[in-house]
Amino acid sequence: MFVLLSGLLAVAASSLWAGAVLARTRLPRPSADLRLSPLTPWSGLGAGRRVSRFRLDASDPSLSITGLSARVEAFGLDALPRPGLHASVRLGFGDDLPLQAVRDVAGSELLVELDLSGDPLDLRGLHAATLELTWQTYGRSGWQEGGTMLVVPLGRPAEPSQPMPIAEGSVLPLPTRLVVPGDDLAAIVAGAVVGRMRPGDCLAISESALAISENRLVWPRYAKAPSHAAQALSRCFPTASSLATPHGMQAAIDEIGLPWLAMAFVIGALAKACGMRGMFYRLAGWRVAMIDDVGGSLPPFDRAIVLAPRSARAFVMDVARRCGAEVAVVDANALGVRVLAATPGVDPERLRQALAANPHGNGIERTPIVRIRWAQPVPGIPPLAREGAPC
Repeated sequence: MFVLLSGLLAVAASSLWAGAVLARTRLPRPSADLRLSPLTPWSGLGAGRRVSRFRLDASDPSLSITGLSARVEAFGLDALPRPGLHASVRLGFGDDLPLQAVRDVAGSELLVELDLSGDPLDLRGLHAATLELTWQTYGRSGWQEGGTMLVVPLGRPAEPSQPMPIAEGSVLPLPTRLVVPGDDLAAIVAGAVVGRMRPGDCLAISESALAISENRLVWPRYAKAPSHAAQALSRCFPTASSLATPHGMQAAIDEIGLPWLAMAFVIGALAKACGMRGMFYRLAGWRVAMIDDVGGSLPPFDRAIVLAPRSARAFVMDVARRCGAEVAVVDANALGVRVLAATPGVDPERLRQALAANPHGNGIERTPIVRIRWAQPVPGIPPLAREGAPC
């Protein structure tokens, strides 16, 4: 046993050292280091007009934008593109339209206006639109091209279905419009449950919706090039894994650092050889286990890598304060239910059993909220007080 422990410690130490060395080795970057952060949620009148503002940040203080353009793709509720619609996009810095070349990009605000027109039936059935922004920049690194993807929510939430019975009560998936980066998800939840809550009810919120609202996305087409270590390690995972691609593996490296991930990989491989499965993810942690690679989320986020949310604990307390209910953030799918954060009154095991059938859904249902109503009344609360209590 002593020899085995010594060997594992030696392997861990060598993995940490090798990871620290390999972490410095990256392939050339394909695009300028320019980042957009949402400042205001998308707003606008009608079926196809939306406006929002974004903050631009750059590591190079000398960076200037010499060109900026957008390509639009609209999606219906069937998640298929709508090529028959006409899209008009206006871009400007501050309140200046049309766009002018801008120096000293860092800290600037970008105004984006989208106007879709076409067949009224197509407009009413819209689900979302994507704006593929591409830019040209000039600075100390020379002239470079880059870009990113913006997702615009369109349409209205569907009506909730009927509650589904479970052993201890019922579950009700609650639809919302598409959640996008920059949204106040707590406000969306509060609006969706108005008039549908009773004391003692519990709300389960999808971790993917929270991560998307926090802009925890990596768009591989415009992301920095994966390191050599990510290229090599990704080949050691089965194709169904979110770590089987260089960009997915690079996301994991960026989350926890290459030394720790390399140590988890080596020890996990040794444990697997001894018949112990799952050791890699236990060591790497839940942030790595929850990475969804391209194709793992609802369209149009199926083109992005979705990372784990950052503020699950603060989020559940915020929703609980607004709605007066027990709240949990969960990762629910056909393989099981993981509770990331919950208010003190939530029984995690009872919640996992209630969500075992995955009422959130895995398709384009847009039901990131599930209300759980327990059959057993909350002790000490009269029946009339439980009827139709508002959020």
